[in-house]
Amino acid sequence: MHRRLMLSVAMLLVGAGLLAASATAGSSGGTSPQASDAGDARVGGTFKHSLSVDIDYVDPSLWYYVPSWTIAYATCSMLLNYPHAPAPRGSRLVPEVAQGMPRISRNGLIYTFQLKRTYRLSNGQPLRAQNFAHSINRALNKNMSSPAQPFIEDIAGAKRVIDGNATRATGVRVLGNYTLQIRMAKRAPDLLARLAMPFFCGIPANMPINSDGVSAPVVGSGPYFIREWTKNRRIVLARNRFYRGPAPKNVNGFEIDIGLPLETIKLNIDRGVTDTGDIPPAAHA
Repeated sequence: MHRRLMLSVAMLLVGAGLLAASATAGSSGGTSPQASDAGDARVGGTFKHSLSVDIDYVDPSLWYYVPSWTIAYATCSMLLNYPHAPAPRGSRLVPEVAQGMPRISRNGLIYTFQLKRTYRLSNGQPLRAQNFAHSINRALNKNMSSPAQPFIEDIAGAKRVIDGNATRATGVRVLGNYTLQIRMAKRAPDLLARLAMPFFCGIPANMPINSDGVSAPVVGSGPYFIREWTKNRRIVLARNRFYRGPAPKNVNGFEIDIGLPLETIKLNIDRGVTDTGDIPPAAHA
């Protein structure tokens, strides 16, 4: 599992910078953005991006492609997350929805998180401990067939959920609206890095169990949410007007077209029709 974790974290760090950076940028292809007081950051406009190949899912329990996690970084809020900052600060975990790092029991098995009360989902509902508990239990559910399961199978009671003998792990407890407790079956020094994976972001507490994944629109907890996903054609991210966190949120939204040849994407970028996208390897410079 350690190799899978390192690969997944590397995927996140490689891919996550795109929408994070573009959220602070202007748009050459969309409506004209207004310059802000934050250096070169610009406000407004629609950021246009091109993918040559479609993403896998928009469901937090199922997405696992780098482009999917890049979108997750703009549409999700996690208990702990990697800040939108250059290295080395950008690769060091910090509290996001959690008020601070968790309180860990002396035996190293119990993690208690106190949550901030300022986060809301894109539908306006408060983001609470129950939302994160559902995110974990949903990923464990046998009927989801989630690739997230190996990363949380050492939570107490997780195996019963994975095997289909329970719907909730006994080690995941909600203690009031803004306190989440996770009890491990064994010591797990890397648990915090695992919880920062986009599988475990805050989701609606009633998001259904569906092995095919939910479809758009997807209620988000980050600065944006997935408003549209037309497979093999386009993805649209819209602003979460209830978001009050620190992640970049300057542009009004993102339009991502899918399926153009790499050479065409580069030509559109050169013409100013598209802001960024997949391009031929030889054109990266």
